[in-house]
Amino acid sequence: MVNNVIRLPYQSRDEWLSIRNTGIGGSDAAAALGLNPYKSPLALYLEKRGEVEPDDLSDNDAVRWGAILEDVIADEYARRTGRKVRRVNRVLQHPQHKWMLASLDRDVVGEDRILEVKTAGVQMASTWGEVGTDAVPAQYLIQAMHYLAVTGASVCDIAVLIGGRDFRIYEIARDDELIASIIQIEGGFWSAVQMGLAPEPRSLSDMAALFPRALESAAVEADEMTLSRCRELAAIKAEIKALEDAAEVHEIEIKRAIGDAARLLADGAEVATWKSVSSSRFDGKRFAADHPDMDKHYRTTSESRRFVLKVKADREVKS
Repeated sequence: MVNNVIRLPYQSRDEWLSIRNTGIGGSDAAAALGLNPYKSPLALYLEKRGEVEPDDLSDNDAVRWGAILEDVIADEYARRTGRKVRRVNRVLQHPQHKWMLASLDRDVVGEDRILEVKTAGVQMASTWGEVGTDAVPAQYLIQAMHYLAVTGASVCDIAVLIGGRDFRIYEIARDDELIASIIQIEGGFWSAVQMGLAPEPRSLSDMAALFPRALESAAVEADEMTLSRCRELAAIKAEIKALEDAAEVHEIEIKRAIGDAARLLADGAEVATWKSVSSSRFDGKRFAADHPDMDKHYRTTSESRRFVLKVKADREVKS
């Protein structure tokens, strides 16, 4: 790493989180650019503004196992490459763009190179390309470039364990043109955070986060465009309902053909299955009836908004 990178010490996870909120970290970068499939720019904006709490991922199995396996994967990287790696127990800060932060997994000793460690489920294997290249999921490429920007390093290796048994190493070479674009977009995003200019919502979950509560006494008059959208949405929903009804009819007849068998075949190949499965679930009603005094201590109240469309479609619905 370059010598003039700023190192910000921390003594606890709370201090680390506090530092993270002063800028954009590597795991934030793809969301700021609109390239994170799990978090939108608006969701990140609301977190950085302190308007919503970040998701608590402490009980998420994927996150938990990723943390458990970090040392194992880093050690295997060192074994396979012959390189020595070390932890960086500091949050790193870009010397010019102070809002640009990095919490590295490992630094590679004696080389102009850093290491990022990942785990992935086997179902995600197809999103990772040829070993040794930079063909990694877009959000990880952006994260690597963000780290290269902060540290000044030339290469970021990504070591990933896929499905618990497929170990791969990818090499992300510094791309100054891409880094310049990332800095420009992230800088604009951070300015918007500071000025309170929210990004455009991209999903229904964004809308719920942006407008969490309704003013029950308030009403707005629909303009022509909004009214047209309401009627078009009504038509779309009616078409979906018609298709769902048609699908149910077909499923009934297919299940009638299967009867008490488990599989439906065509020329020896499975075309459908209808197998018995068992599951266990908590019976909340029974618990409340059997333990009424305890039940009240385990209840939480949540608030959400319910959307109800009350106009009719302005075009014929397909049946």
